[in-house]
Amino acid sequence: MNQLTKLTLENVEEEYRQALLRPQTLKAGKESEYPLVSTSEERFGECILPSEVERLFELLAKELSGTLSYDDMTHKIIGLRADILNPKEPDHTDPVAIMTDFGIGTLEIAFPPQESIATIAQQADRLLSKIVGVADDLRIAVLGYGIQPLSPPTWRLVAPKGRYRSLESRFSTHNHLFGRNSDVHFHTINAAEQIHVGVPREQEGMAGVHFLNAMNTISPLLNALFANSRVWKGEVDLTYIEPREVFWDWVVNIPQDQTRKGILPRTKSIEAYVQRLLDHEPILTVREVDGGVMRFCEFMGVPTFRDYLMKGEAKVIVPGTKSEPRLIDLQDGGTLGRVSPTLLDLFVHESFAWYQARFKAMYGTVEVRCAGQQHPDERFSVLALVYGLRLNHQNVSEYVQKTMPRRVSSDRTEFLRCGLDYNRPHMNNTLVIVRELLDLAKDGLSHNHEDTVLLDPLYQRIQGTLSDRAEDVFKSQRIRGMVETFKYHQSHLELS
Repeated sequence: MNQLTKLTLENVEEEYRQALLRPQTLKAGKESEYPLVSTSEERFGECILPSEVERLFELLAKELSGTLSYDDMTHKIIGLRADILNPKEPDHTDPVAIMTDFGIGTLEIAFPPQESIATIAQQADRLLSKIVGVADDLRIAVLGYGIQPLSPPTWRLVAPKGRYRSLESRFSTHNHLFGRNSDVHFHTINAAEQIHVGVPREQEGMAGVHFLNAMNTISPLLNALFANSRVWKGEVDLTYIEPREVFWDWVVNIPQDQTRKGILPRTKSIEAYVQRLLDHEPILTVREVDGGVMRFCEFMGVPTFRDYLMKGEAKVIVPGTKSEPRLIDLQDGGTLGRVSPTLLDLFVHESFAWYQARFKAMYGTVEVRCAGQQHPDERFSVLALVYGLRLNHQNVSEYVQKTMPRRVSSDRTEFLRCGLDYNRPHMNNTLVIVRELLDLAKDGLSHNHEDTVLLDPLYQRIQGTLSDRAEDVFKSQRIRGMVETFKYHQSHLELS
C-alpha cells in the first residue's frame, strides 16, 4: 500500500476500499488512555505538571531502551517509542508508542495488534508493570479511570504538540468554559479505551458495513455499560453518569462539524462512507519537510475534501497560524505551501471523523470509541467485548437489526444521564439487550478458543456500573479513596 498514491475523485473510493479490505489475519488492538495524577502530599490527586511528564518519559526511555519523541514545532518531549517482546515469540519485538494525548496528564499507549487477547494482555501487563514502577518512584499514580478526578479542564494542561494549535483555534467556542479556557479544553482531562478489530470482508465488504452499523447502533448502551467518569472536578456529577462522553458534544460544536461526530447514521456501503468523508472539511495532513522530518500541516481555504480533490491542490500552513498564515516549505520540491491529494491525506482525514465507531482504512480496522478507561481489575473488558462481538459479527449484526431496528441516537443523552437504568420506548428492556450482547460476545470468544472470563465483570455491571462505584467511594473516602481505588498497583499486573 503506497500512502503517496495520488488521489482523484475517480479513484478515491477504490483506493479507500483496497486499503480497508486488504488481506490480513484477523487481529485486535487497543489505544489506551490513562489519567496521571500526583500522589505528593501537597498536590495529591491533581493532574501532574509538564515537568513531571517530561521526567516520566525520560526515565521510561531508559527503562524500556526506547527513543524519545519530540514535537516538530515545540521541540518538547511528547513521548517515546520502544520495542516490547511478544510473549508468544520471544525473539520477536513489536513497536509501541507511549505519548501524551491532548492533555499532558493523559498517558496514551498504542498497543500493537495481536491475534489473541491473551497475547495482548501479556504484552500490555509487561509494559504497564514497567510504567507503573517508574511512575511510583516519581510519586505519580496511573489511574484506570475515565477522567481526571480533581483537576478541571484548562488550557494549561494542553500537551505541547504543535498540531493541537489547530484544534484550539478551530474549537475556540465558549458555551461551557470561559476566559482563556474554551470548550476544546474539556479534552485535556478525559481518558478513553479505543478498540481496533479487523474489518469483516465477506460479501465484498458489506459484512464490515453491517458490523460498523451495529456498533454505532449499540454505542449508547456501551456508553452506559462502560461509564466510569462520574467524579470529576472533585465532585460527583449530578446530571450525567458518564460526563466524559458529553465532552464531544460540548467541544465539537461548530456548524461545519455537526455531521462528523457522535453516532454515524446508517451507511449503505463503503462507497457511501467515503462520500461522507469527502463532505467533511479537511483539517490537517502530514508532509515531509527539510531534514526528512514528518510535519503536520493545516489546510487553509478548503471547505471540503471533495473540493480538495476537484482542485487537485490546496494551501497548507503551520498549524494554528490562520490569523497570520505561515506557509510550509515542503521537501518534495512542490510549490511553497501547496500540497496535492494523496492517500496519506485521506488517512489523516478519516481520523477527524469522530464517530462512536468508524472505519480506519489506514489500519484496515473498525475502531470502536465509545468506552472510557476501565478499573485496573477490568482493564481488558472493553477489548473482550468488542473482539467477541467481531468474532461473532454475522449473528451480532442480525441481532441488532432485529432488536433495535431504529437508531437510539435521540436517546443517547438519556443513556448518559441514567446509564443502564434507562429503558427506551419501543425497545426491549435495556438490561436484557445488554445481557444478550454479552452472550453473543461470549459465543464469539469461545468459538475462537479465547478465554471468556474477561466478560464476567460486565455481567456484574447489570447490578451497578463503575460510575456507581466511583460515586460511593468518593462520598465515603473523598479524593484519596478515589485515587487508591482506581490506581494501578503492581499486584494488578500478572507478569508471565
